[in-house]
Amino acid sequence: MARTLRLFAPPKRVIAPLLIVLVAVVVVLPLLLSIGWAAGQYAIEHTTDVEFCTSCHSMAPMAEAYRMDVHAGRSTHGVQASCSDCHLPRESPVSFIWAYWQRLVGDAWVEFVHGPEVTDWKALRGDRESYVYDSGCLGCHARLLEAFPRHTEAFAAHKSYFLEETQKSCVTCHESVGHRDLAAYLNKNN
Repeated sequence: MARTLRLFAPPKRVIAPLLIVLVAVVVVLPLLLSIGWAAGQYAIEHTTDVEFCTSCHSMAPMAEAYRMDVHAGRSTHGVQASCSDCHLPRESPVSFIWAYWQRLVGDAWVEFVHGPEVTDWKALRGDRESYVYDSGCLGCHARLLEAFPRHTEAFAAHKSYFLEETQKSCVTCHESVGHRDLAAYLNKNN
């Protein structure tokens, strides 16, 4: 009987490596993933705020216009939107990270390789639907639809949007949202 049981027990030389692998999987891997997640979160938070995004000279007009807007905290509620709140999609973490890296690399490339003078900011304002995301607007204005019965004019203006009868985005109608009088600041800096 003892001989049969020994056939099913693992040899002693296999137990130590198995314990090392088990400890690595249960302790070390989650620890490394947690540290990586925290470091990534820290890096994203510090490279998507207004100070970082407007640190390049070419962003001076956007920074000035942003500081004058209610989204910079100049509202009665003091709520402040960061650049990433509007300029990065919020549908999923994957779309956020993908757009973050595209924007970071693309903006750095233009700023340091081509030079900021090649960017026609006035022309880019006409293409704002491609770099301002409705998910950012709806993240803060999530209760917009519930407020409409009290504001019939606002409901009429947004009805086709919420019924998905239009392809318009928030910035199609709200052209200067986030950057008050941006055209004036762009003209001033040219």
